[in-house]
Amino acid sequence: MTKKTKYPNRYKTKKDIPVGLYLLILLLCGAIIFVIVYKGEKTEIISEYQEPSTKKFSPSELLQTLEEKFDLVDGSLQIKTINQKKQFSIPVNPNKMDLTFANMIVKQEFETRGGKLISGIVEDGGQVLTFNVGTDTYQVKLYYKKPVSVLRKSPKYMAIVVDDFGAIGGELLQGFLNLPVEIDFAILPGLSYSEETMNRAYEQGRETLVHLPMEPLDYPLQNPGKDAILVQMDKSEVEKIVLKHLNSLPLCSGVNNHMGSLATTDKEIMSYVMEVLRKKGKFFLDSRTSAVS
Repeated sequence: MTKKTKYPNRYKTKKDIPVGLYLLILLLCGAIIFVIVYKGEKTEIISEYQEPSTKKFSPSELLQTLEEKFDLVDGSLQIKTINQKKQFSIPVNPNKMDLTFANMIVKQEFETRGGKLISGIVEDGGQVLTFNVGTDTYQVKLYYKKPVSVLRKSPKYMAIVVDDFGAIGGELLQGFLNLPVEIDFAILPGLSYSEETMNRAYEQGRETLVHLPMEPLDYPLQNPGKDAILVQMDKSEVEKIVLKHLNSLPLCSGVNNHMGSLATTDKEIMSYVMEVLRKKGKFFLDSRTSAVS
């Protein structure tokens, strides 16, 4: 005979709760947490967007900043008020930036200080930007800086020398003597009119030179004349010939070479010539008959 238990349902398995219900609860909790967090972040982002930071407008501070941006000397930018508009100009170095980039820099600096661009025009090869800042109107002209010319330490001079005097006289010589006295004459020594040309030029206050005969590259096909300086000469021979020609035309201030495309390239020969000229206080003017003299 089977014994009845006092609690017949005590050992029966409880009915399982569906898994889907647990998932639904988890999803709802996640959604609530997401809404709370996202709403807080969104509020913070909107708040930052609605209150952008701007610099307090100060004309002197603006000019100082622009001087730094454009590599200008401190104090070089000055504001002038013309027709109730505050105006200043900015020179732009074309080697560092163009006017378009300069325009962007100026626009940014004004806008970060509460300014507003109201117009921009091209004028005289530059740009003119107009801004409103509060009740004031600012006009900024951008233009390319012109290169600064290099100042020369000393003035430059050009000398004009007419060669080969000494063989002409009369009216032809007088025609040359009628030229401005700033034009110098180079006189070949030992010719018929050499001394006369020197004296008449000296009376005018015109400078003259001894046109010293020197050996050319194609010597003897090209003959520089009597008593020329030749490259095979020694020091004493060169000194003797140079002194002879200087003494024959003592009023001449200096010497230039007649022909001499070979002799002027010989350092030793030229050193002999220069030593005599230095002792006599005369200068040497290279006629440049050789590119390597």
